[in-house]
Amino acid sequence: MNIQAVWTEQIPSQIPTRDYDSIERLIELLDFLNTQGFHVYLDKDGIYGQQEFCDWIFSKKEISFIEIKRELMLKIEKCRNCNDSERREMLDRLGKMGKEIYAALDFREENPFYTAALEGFYQICRKYLGMEDKEQFKRDMEFCFPRIYFDETVKSSLNTLNRNFDDIREEIVKHLTAINDYCDQFLEMMEKNKGYRGIAAEFQKETGIECSPQGSRKQISKLKRKFRNEDTGAEEEIVCELHTKFKRLHIDKTKQDRIYFSPARKGICSEKSVVVHIGDHL
Repeated sequence: MNIQAVWTEQIPSQIPTRDYDSIERLIELLDFLNTQGFHVYLDKDGIYGQQEFCDWIFSKKEISFIEIKRELMLKIEKCRNCNDSERREMLDRLGKMGKEIYAALDFREENPFYTAALEGFYQICRKYLGMEDKEQFKRDMEFCFPRIYFDETVKSSLNTLNRNFDDIREEIVKHLTAINDYCDQFLEMMEKNKGYRGIAAEFQKETGIECSPQGSRKQISKLKRKFRNEDTGAEEEIVCELHTKFKRLHIDKTKQDRIYFSPARKGICSEKSVVVHIGDHL
């Protein structure tokens, strides 16, 4: 995903009003963008031209903030400079698909393409994912859902969808987001040896997404995968029979597209949920 970030004109004046945790989350996001090789643009003259920001970042009155201010200044220096006109042009392209796509660094929440934290950045990436064609989608989905392990079968399974990909794309993103964000609950339930039927019921209750285990035992073999347990070193077989179901939209139940997965468990795939199929009924 070729996404870039740009500081808004307003964020420097927001930073002095934020608490320590908020600034720490912003630095975490800047670190992540740097390690991923994404460019971050800001108008450095504009930032250091704001008296409120300068008074805050150069002040040593708040002892507990001294180190984090120094770290933020180092992150600012690593950003790419842009002038006011260039910054405005990038911000005008928020939410629009193109050769490059943009996220804005800003603490305000009224714009869905503004964020100052890593979780918000992922939400923005998923919004763009919901606009991509199928081939782009296949390339970018793994990045957008860091708590899902996508089996090699997933990309080809997308070609089995009964509905047009463009019509169901946003719903796929919604379901994958729910599976990704539910990982901690999956881990907890698996540790308690809660059965798949109970896990599916809890997931459906919390997310509003229809979910159940595989009904036909004849198809179970297609849903088995083997992985090396990272904690014990032993090979384990898991069954990815839980599946979310997309809306039927006047099609018969046998043509109801779905996502087949196994909930996250200790020692398997870095504690990610395992998705093996996005497509037609197995």
